[in-house]
Amino acid sequence: MTSPAYAFPETLSPLRSWLDRHHVDVDAIKSDRQALHFAAKLSRRRVHWPRRGKSCFPELKRLQGALCGRVRHKTPETAEPASPVRSVPDSVWQDVAARYGATGGQI
Repeated sequence: MTSPAYAFPETLSPLRSWLDRHHVDVDAIKSDRQALHFAAKLSRRRVHWPRRGKSCFPELKRLQGALCGRVRHKTPETAEPASPVRSVPDSVWQDVAARYGATGGQI
């Protein structure tokens, strides 16, 4: 009986692709610790090994940033405030600007 392969989270897909390009059989990797071992050895980088039983995900994420560059997730573009709680009425802005002598919308 074989143990199941490690399922790379979606956020680690660039690292999975990097390992695949370096001829690692990513479907045969059994744990996040083994994935960290392969990535560290192939990249010749030092890594901080978490205690046994702890997740290696933070270190895999850090190593991915060094090897693949920072992965930027698209944020939705909105023209309105994120929530009505965070919106500040113009009268409040004008009051603060007048109180502190800010001009041109600078506070």
